[in-house]
Amino acid sequence: MRAFMMHMEDHEPQMRYEIAWVDQGSGPEAREVQKEIPMEHSLLWQLNYGLAYGLNTLLFGLCRRSKYAMTMEEDWLWKKDKIAVPAIAMAIRVMEYDSEVVGVFLRSVVQYGQETSEAGPWTTIPSEQGSSLPAIEYRRMCQKAGKWGSWTNGAAIWNRQKLEQDVGLFNEEWGDASEQEYATRVGRKYCAAQIRTQKDCETSLCNAVADHIGDERTPGWAPEIEFLGRNRFMCTSYGRLVDDEVCRKYQATG
Repeated sequence: MRAFMMHMEDHEPQMRYEIAWVDQGSGPEAREVQKEIPMEHSLLWQLNYGLAYGLNTLLFGLCRRSKYAMTMEEDWLWKKDKIAVPAIAMAIRVMEYDSEVVGVFLRSVVQYGQETSEAGPWTTIPSEQGSSLPAIEYRRMCQKAGKWGSWTNGAAIWNRQKLEQDVGLFNEEWGDASEQEYATRVGRKYCAAQIRTQKDCETSLCNAVADHIGDERTPGWAPEIEFLGRNRFMCTSYGRLVDDEVCRKYQATG
């Protein structure tokens, strides 16, 4: 959160924003964070009411007055080498330009060496007269295989109003599987997008401005294990090589 705030203050000072935070059951540590970081909206619950309830409260409760909302779970970190990229302004420009795009991924969505989205061709948005933004390259990231592709709970920015009006709220009956169910509904209506933040980069892995740092801290997390032949395996997490105990055990027994 601090890295994001530093980015906004130093590199996108023209963008007005508010911070909204929902914490479920973290206890005294959460209260310390609340004291240290200025936030316009925060809710600290003693109990964990589930993913869907938390996101509904955040996106459609605390953020209800905002047209755009950025999702960034606690295990995503703004990348130091992308700190100066005006990603928020670029993402909003893409959503204003393309009515079929409801959100822009700020994270990598590469898994098992491939994008989880159906990636379209690159499109260039010309720089507007008087704007500090350069020309923006983006491509649509649409639903793939009827499931993932247009939504993530991870680092991304969304047209919150379109989500509320055209997709609706998370289905709390799905529990922690509600992300997949919501992704399916979003993908039926809209695509997401990826912006090019690095010259000649063709994947969300090198265009991402936020990196996943949670790995084993995320409940149920397991590395993506790819068999390379001759009893050799490669373990990755969101496209990044990892040296994980789970992976080493798998290689030993695989």
